[in-house]
Amino acid sequence: MYKYIIQFRGSGVRIKKTDFFGCVAKHNLERFHSECIVWGFKNSKEMLKSFIKKTTQNPDLDIEAAQAFSETSDIDVLIYYKSEGKDYLIYVENKVKANEGKKKITKKTLEDLGLNKDLTIEKFKETYNLKRNYLSQTEYYYLRDKTNIEKKVSKEIDIENIEEWHYVYLVPALEDTTENSRNIWNESFDKPNPWLNLSYVDIINCMPNNIDKAEDDIDKAEDDIEKAKKKADNIIFKQYKAHLKKEFSESYVKNENSDPKERIIEITEGSEHRVDIKNDTLSSQNLNLVLDEEVETTILDASGMQIHFLKLKDSLAKFCDDKIDEKYKFEVEFLTETGNNGSYLIQVYLIIRLENPNPSIFKKTGPIDFRIGFQFEQNEKDKDKFKFYFADLEYKPGLVKNQTEYRRFVQEILKAVFDKGYLKDDQKCKINKDENLKFNGSKTKSFCSFSADCKFENSDEIEEKFTAAILDLISKIKVKSLEEHIQLLSK
Repeated sequence: MYKYIIQFRGSGVRIKKTDFFGCVAKHNLERFHSECIVWGFKNSKEMLKSFIKKTTQNPDLDIEAAQAFSETSDIDVLIYYKSEGKDYLIYVENKVKANEGKKKITKKTLEDLGLNKDLTIEKFKETYNLKRNYLSQTEYYYLRDKTNIEKKVSKEIDIENIEEWHYVYLVPALEDTTENSRNIWNESFDKPNPWLNLSYVDIINCMPNNIDKAEDDIDKAEDDIEKAKKKADNIIFKQYKAHLKKEFSESYVKNENSDPKERIIEITEGSEHRVDIKNDTLSSQNLNLVLDEEVETTILDASGMQIHFLKLKDSLAKFCDDKIDEKYKFEVEFLTETGNNGSYLIQVYLIIRLENPNPSIFKKTGPIDFRIGFQFEQNEKDKDKFKFYFADLEYKPGLVKNQTEYRRFVQEILKAVFDKGYLKDDQKCKINKDENLKFNGSKTKSFCSFSADCKFENSDEIEEKFTAAILDLISKIKVKSLEEHIQLLSK
């Protein structure tokens, strides 16, 4: 089940072991695991029933019938079960790779939700007390009209009415806290967050060591071909469980000589294997290990780093809420999968509206919302950057008509807002051969920035860099507002 890759790097030779599942899963990780999990459910009633009991949080649930489906009606994993004569469905959103997406609220969105055609976007937002112009994936999936989904299932299974839907948000790992809801949920909806957050360790814990009655089934096989198939199914089941254990419950060992062995991600003892939040886990050293293609780290390492970035995001959001005047409404976001190799990006920004865009610069005639702020991004080993940037809020191609003029004016805006001396001398932003600041401008989109290398030893250090930059920006825009600065782009 394993293959060995010999890689030559300079004068050294490195042997890297990559298991079969890791090779075939990397191109579409979520689809692969959704299909494998459902395959496991179909081959092991014990696994399926254990997962249903975990989802309903009822270990004594009497399950009369159950069936699982993969990738149907835009649902990663859909599970049907019957209990006490009533029919239920479980909606599993598999988030093994990317973080939760957003769906812009449009008239089409409201139609997809099955709402009254006369309902306006403004009325919808007012009803749910939404301050933003989007729904999270889990909000949308919860609110969407599921009539057609129920009809589709009823064609597969003889059922008349669904008593209730359950919702599962499946992530690679969860942190060791009492509150483990990582999906975005507006508490103004008609109920508290209905999505139960589970990790892949919960999947592992639902899996028996063998397919149900595997040995009996093999002995009863009618011929050698059927016997071989049943043996192969049982081997695959055990190997898949072993793969999940390796990828989702084990972390790369950084120091073999330490006692206990020092790993990138520390996890709690016991069966749940929650990520233990440590200040020095979020560091340049660990990020370089996770992003180094020559180091065989695990999915737990990558997702554990995401969890630490999410904790940083929470801390920065709390800082902005508690310490910053409410008239400066900073947005804090954490994103993944922004580069070819996957990456980590956390950003803090203010939104500013350009009321009258210059038609010689922009294709759009109406008001445009821009964002200005700070990003930390790393998508390769040693490619860490702290950026002082400017971009339109939606960040879509086709907005800018004249890129040369746009970049020229935005460069002036960034130098004026953040101060050229501050960027060059205090922040050590990169410079050209002529000793001038190196300006980075997109050729097809609106993103422009100055950037500096950014190494840090722990979470406190990178958090302090952000908070200091936030406070410095506020002190400067008190003197001259952002509205005044961006008039360079106005007609």
